[in-house]
Amino acid sequence: MEPGNDSELDTTEQLSHEAVQRVVAFTEKRPYLTVVEGTLAGRRFRLTGVETLIGRADNADIVLTDRGVSRLHAKLIRSPDGTVTVTDLGSTNGTFVGGERIEFRVLREGDKIGIGRATALQFFPQEVVEERVEPEPMAERQLLARLEEDVAGARRHGTTLIVAAAEVDRLPELGANLGEPAVAAVRRAVARLLQSNLREEDQFGFLGEDRFLILMRQAKLRGGLRMAERMRDAVAGANLRLPVGEAYQDARVTLSVGLATWRKDWEAGQLLQASLEALRLAREAGGNTVTD
Repeated sequence: MEPGNDSELDTTEQLSHEAVQRVVAFTEKRPYLTVVEGTLAGRRFRLTGVETLIGRADNADIVLTDRGVSRLHAKLIRSPDGTVTVTDLGSTNGTFVGGERIEFRVLREGDKIGIGRATALQFFPQEVVEERVEPEPMAERQLLARLEEDVAGARRHGTTLIVAAAEVDRLPELGANLGEPAVAAVRRAVARLLQSNLREEDQFGFLGEDRFLILMRQAKLRGGLRMAERMRDAVAGANLRLPVGEAYQDARVTLSVGLATWRKDWEAGQLLQASLEALRLAREAGGNTVTD
């Protein structure tokens, strides 16, 4: 944990019991794609990273299984100035913008991107500014009950399930130096950072006081690892303003994440323990690490 730099990304935490549930207004640019044609029609994908891969492959950021989609079909790049470009990755059935087959194109608001024969996504450079209540992470009891349900569902339908256990590195040390209010602020700030990188179908909550648990339904290991790396990177890149006495102090923290993939003969408790064991290995590797 190091003092922050004012020029870095600033995630400001004003300590209060309403911090996680408060009404917040999103005013920064958040480009996104909405699926307008295909089996995922209506689904929205935020472009949170610099690079977003689209395709059938498990390691794609946006996985599309419609007819005519190549394993790695297209790539979107988000520039520091907010510009988003799309590049075809040598797909068999092509990438189209506005009905024209392209190799590379700078996207404009409302552009319709055709992926293969049956899928189309529409690009928007900024989410509509709106006010909404930030959902509170699940409590441990509720989350573990959901884990039992998800394991039963995966067994019944033959689907996949990944559990990720995460923990802020050296949190007791931070508490000893800055006090419990700072620790509480870190927990809430990190919870929001993790939530912002999850899919709509993922479940998230606290495991004890200092650990987080993420349930990734119908996810495979490579996709889960990519998501975990994005979460780890988001936490490491955030400058947190923490309450210390009557003032605030900037600090940085890092995150360790352990992933486990459900096996057909496992019960929920075994899957949970496997994720915690992976988390232990990540911490023993020095922290700021993702392990499976």
